[in-house]
Amino acid sequence: MACPGTYAELPCSMTGVAYLAQAVSPGGTVYQLQRNHAQQLPTLDAGQYFYASVQDACTDCCDQVRVVAVDRETDQVTVEVLSRGCGCLSSNSRLRYESCTVPAIRDIAREAAPAVEWPLIYDCATHTIRLDCQGVTEMVANPCSGG
Repeated sequence: MACPGTYAELPCSMTGVAYLAQAVSPGGTVYQLQRNHAQQLPTLDAGQYFYASVQDACTDCCDQVRVVAVDRETDQVTVEVLSRGCGCLSSNSRLRYESCTVPAIRDIAREAAPAVEWPLIYDCATHTIRLDCQGVTEMVANPCSGG
């Protein structure tokens, strides 16, 4: 059983890089991107996200964010700031999709469901395996049926 993915994959046709059109003050969670730059980021369905780094255009500081919404019409992204290295971000700062950071690798790996066979059942929501007791009872009663 495949679990629904929440970590948005970056298609090969996209660069995963966008530049800010406006400065972002500390605490800002909506970033205005340059025109058509949202087209280079994955489309997000409800509950999906991806991690990104935001490198300030004027300094060497960098913020780590989780992008939770991409609006292609307005070229805006909504983020949750995970670690702030910058006081504010200047216009022309670079936002870059991340898949090789530790949090990204952990979240991507978490979506891989283990291969289990009945009477074991994997629950994607809780990442647990449970035993179908009724299934075991049926197996004991019918050992040759194989489920």
